[in-house]
This record gives sequence, structure tokens and C-alpha cells, in this order.
Amino acid sequence: GLGNVDAARSNLIDAVKKMRVQNDPVGAWMALLFLSQIEIALGRPAEAIPHVEKAFAVINEAMVSTTSLNLETVKAFGLASGLPPQMFQMAGESAGVMKPLILQNLLQPTHDLYGSVLTLVGQFEKAEAELKAASAGSSYTRGMYDFSIEGHFGDLRLRQQRYDEARAHYMKALNASAKTSALLPMGDQQIKAGIYDRLAQVETITGHPEEAKRWSEKARELGKNPQGTPPIIR
Repeated sequence: GLGNVDAARSNLIDAVKKMRVQNDPVGAWMALLFLSQIEIALGRPAEAIPHVEKAFAVINEAMVSTTSLNLETVKAFGLASGLPPQMFQMAGESAGVMKPLILQNLLQPTHDLYGSVLTLVGQFEKAEAELKAASAGSSYTRGMYDFSIEGHFGDLRLRQQRYDEARAHYMKALNASAKTSALLPMGDQQIKAGIYDRLAQVETITGHPEEAKRWSEKARELGKNPQGTPPIIR
């Protein structure tokens, strides 16, 4: 219920404060991303914006800070995101070299999430810039977030009524979904179901009922209206 959501929100806000005091930017960043995802799931994307902007501030402050990253948190992030463990062993041995690389890894999903939130609130030009910045970071994360970025580009094009482009992005997202990151709270099945649902919307709008039906059936097989992918068409 909402009481649980309020408690989770309150706990995460406390966690952000504590981690910032303890010079743990990776932990603060993770908590801020979860906070923003709570607001999105509740259908309150505008409330997510300050959390995402604070997540950027945390990364940027860490970039110029001389303090080392908290190795335990970095390892937890690495395990959750499926990045190679060697990278995080090296972080302990050569912290100076690895720190900017690890922080760079946090930027891509933050740009991606921000682009998605800006799409939901109708700020399409800013959303475009954020999603392009997310795409540019793929070399750092070995394409791990490409499925998410392509899906969000599809959502943006759908809202802009650029349906052929939306379809192309959703197909790219499906192709990239095999590389899903365990860091995101949705599993591969739910991500695919969300994209199938969006493709059904595109085909319905563009007058292809048979294609729409095919995608809808695929979405239903994987579980209808997956959490975290609210319908774009209102």
C-alpha cells in the first residue's frame, strides 16, 4: 500500500543524506535512482525530476572530489549491473585510474532515466538531448543499457507521432534486450512485454490491426501491463 511506499521513500531519502555525509557517491546515486523510479511507478514523473538531477550532481561532485570511492558499494553496484568483477578488483588497486571510469558508468543510465522522465512530462527537446547523451555512453557500458535507451527513444517518437521511427527503435530495443542489466528492477520478460505493448500501440495507430494483435498477444503471454512501463498513449 501507499504506507509502504511512503516508508520506502523516507528510508531512501535518509540513505541519500547518510551516504553523502559518508562520501559514498555511488550509494547515494543508487538511492536517488530508486527514488525517481518510485515516483515514475506512481505516475508522478515530475516528482522524479529533482531526484535524477540530484543524481547528476552527486556524480559531478564525485568527479572533482579527491576522495576515493567506497569499495564495498562499488562492488555491490558492479555485481548488480553485471560489469566484470575484475574491473572492481582493479578499483581497489588503482583507485585514481578507475574512479572516473566507474563514475562514467553511472552517467549513462542517469541520462537514460532523465530522458524517459522528460518524455513523460512532455519536454521532448530536452528528452532528445538526454537520450543522445545516453547513447554516446554505450562504449563505457558495453551496450548494457541499449535496450532501455532504444525503448525510451521509441517512447519519445511515439509521443511525437513519428510512428515509423518509434517502431524502428522498439525493434532495436528487442534485439538489445538480451543484454539487460540486473541493476534495473524489471526482468527481461517484463521489459519485452512492455515493448510488445508499445509496438501494438504503434501498429494500432498506423492502421495495421493484424500486426497490433500479434504484438498484443505476445505481450499478454509475458504478462500484461508490466510494472515500470506505464502506457504512453493517454
